[in-house]
Amino acid sequence: MKKLICFFILSTFFILIQAEETFEKLEAQEIINILDQDIAEYEVKAWEAYQKQDYEAAIQNYFHYLKYNITHSNALYNLACCYGLTENEDLASKFLLYSFESGFDDLDHIKKDPDFELVRESKIFSETINKIENRLAENQKAIVVEKFLKSPIMNRVLISLPDNFEEKKSYKLIVGLHGYGSNAENFLKLMNMCSRDSLIFAVPFAPYAFSLGKEIGYSWNLRLDKELVNKSSITSNDYILNCIEQMRKDFKIDETYLFGFSQGAYFSFDIGIRNYELIDGIIPFGGGLIDQPEIEKIIKRVEDLRVFVAHGKKDNVVEFSNSQKAVELLRNNDIEVEFIEFDGSHQVPVEILQNAFNWVVK
Repeated sequence: MKKLICFFILSTFFILIQAEETFEKLEAQEIINILDQDIAEYEVKAWEAYQKQDYEAAIQNYFHYLKYNITHSNALYNLACCYGLTENEDLASKFLLYSFESGFDDLDHIKKDPDFELVRESKIFSETINKIENRLAENQKAIVVEKFLKSPIMNRVLISLPDNFEEKKSYKLIVGLHGYGSNAENFLKLMNMCSRDSLIFAVPFAPYAFSLGKEIGYSWNLRLDKELVNKSSITSNDYILNCIEQMRKDFKIDETYLFGFSQGAYFSFDIGIRNYELIDGIIPFGGGLIDQPEIEKIIKRVEDLRVFVAHGKKDNVVEFSNSQKAVELLRNNDIEVEFIEFDGSHQVPVEILQNAFNWVVK
C-alpha cells in the first residue's frame, strides 16, 4: 500500500512539473506572438479603412492596434471619431475621454472636428466635452509663466543614399518635410518605399516636440499664438535652408527639391517660393500657401521653379481648395504646375509619390 501511495505522489509531482513547463511554454509563445506582431500594419489598415469610409473595419483594426499600444492618444482619438461617424454617442464619448487622458488635449480641434457632428448635441458627448474643459481649467490654475527664447541646438537629419551611390556622381536632392505630429523616421520610411537611382533623400526632424500620449510628435512651429507661430517658423526655415547648404557641401548635388506633406507642404510652398534662386522645385502634398501678405509679390518674381502638387479630394484635415488656390495663383503668374487630384483623404499615396520622384528625374 505504501508503494502505491509513493507512486501516486511521484506521478502527481511529475504531472505538476510537466503542467508548469507546458504553461510556461504557452506563456512564452503568447509573448512571442505579441512581439512578432507588426502593430503598425493595423494602424495603416485602420487609416485606409477610415479613408474609404469603412468605419467598422477601421474600428476593428484600431482595436487590434490598441491591444498592443493601449495609451496611443491618436489611435484612441481616431477610434472615437469612427464611433462618432457611426452615431455611437456612448463609445465616441468614452474613447474621446481615454484619448484625452492619454495626452490628446487639443480642445479647439475636438470642438470643430466634423467627425463628431452626429453625436455632438447628445447629452453624454456634451458632458464629456465639459469634463475635458474642466480638467484643462484645473490644470491651468497654478501660476506658471512660460517664455520661449531662441537657443541654438544640434538637430538630427536622416539621410538616405541610393544603393548604387558613388561619391563622384551628381545627384538630385529631395528634402522631406514631415507633417504635424509625425517624425523624420516615419517620413523617410514612406520616401524609401519609392524606387530611385539618382536621388538622395534628406529628412530633418521638425524642432518642436510635443506629447502624443505614449509617443512624441514634432511640429515645424509653436502653435500657441500668432507671434510664436511666426517666430518659430522663421527658425525652422533657417534650419531647413541650413540642411540644404550642408547637403550641398557633403555631396555632389545638381538640383534641390522640397517635398512636404500637410504642415510640411505649407513650409515647402513657402520656402521654395521665397528661395526660388536656391531651390529647383517643390512637391507639396495635402497643403497650401501660408497666408502672408507679401507672398503674391514674391511669386511675381519667381523664375524656373518646378512645381508638383497633389491633394486628396476628400481631405478632411486640410481643405482640397487650399491646393487649388495655390495652383491657380502660381499658374496665373506663368509658373508651370503639375497638379494631381486623387480620390482620397489626408494621405500620401505611394504610387503618386513615385510619380513625383519620376517627375523630378525627368
